[in-house]
Amino acid sequence: NPSTNLTDFLSENLLRPLGTVEHQIQLRAQVCIGPFTIANIAASQTNSDLSYGGYTEGVPMPRAGYLVSATVRLNDARTAGTLTFKPTVNGTELTQTGLNLQIDDNPTQQATASVAWAVHANYAFVTGDRLGISYTTDGSWTPGGTPDGVANLFVVFDPD
Repeated sequence: NPSTNLTDFLSENLLRPLGTVEHQIQLRAQVCIGPFTIANIAASQTNSDLSYGGYTEGVPMPRAGYLVSATVRLNDARTAGTLTFKPTVNGTELTQTGLNLQIDDNPTQQATASVAWAVHANYAFVTGDRLGISYTTDGSWTPGGTPDGVANLFVVFDPD
């Protein structure tokens, strides 16, 4: 019928009520928090915080959510020793190890980590928590060149 307007057509044909069936779509988009940076990574460091815009206390979260991935890249590959990056919440390293990033014999310059969605609740944070990254090096840590690095955390915020 040419006199039917678009709203009536959509209401009758496409937007019919679903009765008791409900559909819920959840978008689990990862949001990057970072970059966190570190310059001149030295040997024998323990739980040293990376900087976010010159600030080392972590980035406050606007809502609750979950840490799901982490990445790190050094400007030069290491030649000896081990460097480990760990996510922090309110300045405390996570006890879960799924998002730890290690630079050693393999890989020597970059690392990534992700946790399965099935265990995401183990990596929860609440509104106002400060997320950050710390690093530890062993005594034999020897970078190949200038030891600078950049790291990112990826989060999924609660939909509510």
